[in-house]
Amino acid sequence: MMNKGLTITLITLLTILLFGVIGFMIFVMNGKLDLSNIKIGFSGQSETLIDSKEITSIKDININSDVADIYVEDTESSTIKVELYSDDASEYSITDENDQIKIVLKEKRTVKMFKKNAVIRVYAPKSFNKDFIINGRTGDIEIASYENSNIKAELTTGDIELADVNNVDIKLTTGDITIGNAKETKLESTTGDIEINSATTLAISTRTGDVKVGEVDDVKIKLTTGDIIVKEANDIVV
Repeated sequence: MMNKGLTITLITLLTILLFGVIGFMIFVMNGKLDLSNIKIGFSGQSETLIDSKEITSIKDININSDVADIYVEDTESSTIKVELYSDDASEYSITDENDQIKIVLKEKRTVKMFKKNAVIRVYAPKSFNKDFIINGRTGDIEIASYENSNIKAELTTGDIELADVNNVDIKLTTGDITIGNAKETKLESTTGDIEINSATTLAISTRTGDVKVGEVDDVKIKLTTGDIIVKEANDIVV
């Protein structure tokens, strides 16, 4: 016969497991637990084009996504082209409004084997001089050189890579930030490395990661854990 103490222990463990499963399902059904970015195995990127639009007017570009990689590439064309790729989109749109081009791509809350990342591709003229406003949760952001464009981005998880741009304001929780040349730059992050080639003024606040700065006029760096390298600065506060 099974030992009485062992029986009680097994019953206790099974009860805890049962309540854990019930709690998990309640969170999922109430939308309090986001499963849209859970992937099992290698994911890759979606190649399923779900929407595209070519826009002749040049204005600020506003991107709102939850789980998507975002790429902005320069082009010789005089128009702006937007392409959305996804295998599990729940909401998507490309609208040309009065003051902005608005791009929305949201994914279904699902768990899948080999789930592929959604992709937003924006092709803008090399002469583009308006702003980019990006709000996302998970995914990488890459933006080509737009020296007259301001970049404002908020992202939870992912890497951000900018070439040469104007002013920059980034809030990132987890991921690396890489910037070529910029002017007024403000970077806030929790975990990840930060590297910028040059800036006019630079303010960095991060908790964990290495910071590498090239040439800058004025720089303020707040870092808890990690190394700081500044090649050249007129005024530095650490």
